[in-house]
Amino acid sequence: MTALRAPREQISILMIDDDDLDAEMLRRQLKKAGLPTPLIHARDGAEGLAILRGTQADKSISRPLLILLDLNMPRMDGMEFLRQLRADPSLHDLVVFMMTTSNDDDDIHAAYALNIAGYMVKSDLGHALTRSTELLDRYFKAIELR
Repeated sequence: MTALRAPREQISILMIDDDDLDAEMLRRQLKKAGLPTPLIHARDGAEGLAILRGTQADKSISRPLLILLDLNMPRMDGMEFLRQLRADPSLHDLVVFMMTTSNDDDDIHAAYALNIAGYMVKSDLGHALTRSTELLDRYFKAIELR
């Protein structure tokens, strides 16, 4: 399968995080940074998988996309989401960045063992989101997603 370079405005972001405030702050940071990127918000891993599989009636997302994933969520946490994502032949290759409050070494190692692209700690949310949008801007300019 050949990778296609996608214009930044065509790359969607699925943010899986139980904190609505974090999602709204990211949406504002993306707009402030001039990244016209669609942001879809899921409140836990189960909703995120439903969106990706096209079974969530009120939300959908198309490729190319990348996922920003929180670790600690109710119902289905980030690690269980990653295990199910990597086991699904139609979703296993999606790009995932962990964006969480946990800086525990075990969490970091476990996430990288499930092939995440990066791990960001939300210690200072405003600063972390600014860094995240800068990273996304550079990432979109440098990579090819399919």
